[in-house]
Amino acid sequence: MKILSDTGCFDRGRRLQPQVAGQMTHWHIQRRSFFRALPFLVDDAEQQMFYCEGCYEVKLLAGAHYRRWRVPTLSVEYVREGTLLVRQRGVGRIMEAGEIFLMQPEIDSEFLVAPRQSCHKFSITVKGKLLKGFLRESGLDAIDVLLDVNRRRFERLFHRFEEISAGTGRDNTLQNTLACVELLEFLRRPGPVQEIPPRLQELRDYLADHLEQPLSLEQLTRHLGCSRTHLHRLCLRCFGMPPYQMLVRMRMHRAAGLLLKHPELSIKEITEQVGYANALNFSTEFRKHFHLSPREYRRRNGLLE
Repeated sequence: MKILSDTGCFDRGRRLQPQVAGQMTHWHIQRRSFFRALPFLVDDAEQQMFYCEGCYEVKLLAGAHYRRWRVPTLSVEYVREGTLLVRQRGVGRIMEAGEIFLMQPEIDSEFLVAPRQSCHKFSITVKGKLLKGFLRESGLDAIDVLLDVNRRRFERLFHRFEEISAGTGRDNTLQNTLACVELLEFLRRPGPVQEIPPRLQELRDYLADHLEQPLSLEQLTRHLGCSRTHLHRLCLRCFGMPPYQMLVRMRMHRAAGLLLKHPELSIKEITEQVGYANALNFSTEFRKHFHLSPREYRRRNGLLE
């Protein structure tokens, strides 16, 4: 992250025609090569402590510009690739891959993509009746950017919201709130999670990198150099689930992302990429997690006629 000595690049946004919705005002120059929005159904939204209103993945092109004013949400803008120019509280910055811009509620803030540049970013917008109090008491309300972010951990959080967006019902609203709490805690401590033993961090990374392979518990324990009992106990204590359940959850998580991001892939191809030899077994497991078949999941997100 670098401070912009000259913020004149943002001034053209002042000439845009504003879009007004109630007390909120937005300005847009929409230039992008890819855009994906994840919808969320939230029961009794006004009564929820925290909830995710929307998640977005977008690949911005040079000249893209967005400004907002009096918007009540916290928008977490994670730069995955490229660079993004941001301004808030009168200070301009150059954000780089792996950094987060916190667009604070009800504050004039904006971002744009410089000429000959691009940016691939994830956005998570959070609302809730306790949001302002949490931001104030945690000190996050005074923070505009987060550096040295644990990228793998944040992207796992984003993919968890992807999973939640596919569900419905009161339990899904609860999962939304719990994921928001985890996100807000992550923003307070965005670096590596020190309380998780290095061996389990290695396990998560190993699983993520080998989801397409037919992994066994014996293979995992051999790779980590520990007994089955010890690994089982560690996973239950730190993650609340045994190793195999972690593997299945990560596979379903990956499959959901592939279904949405790669509509050109068949169900059979995705089955193979997440380590299942049989498409029927994969579809059965997928339905257990999302209460939808893989095809229905795609249709729900507008990727099938």
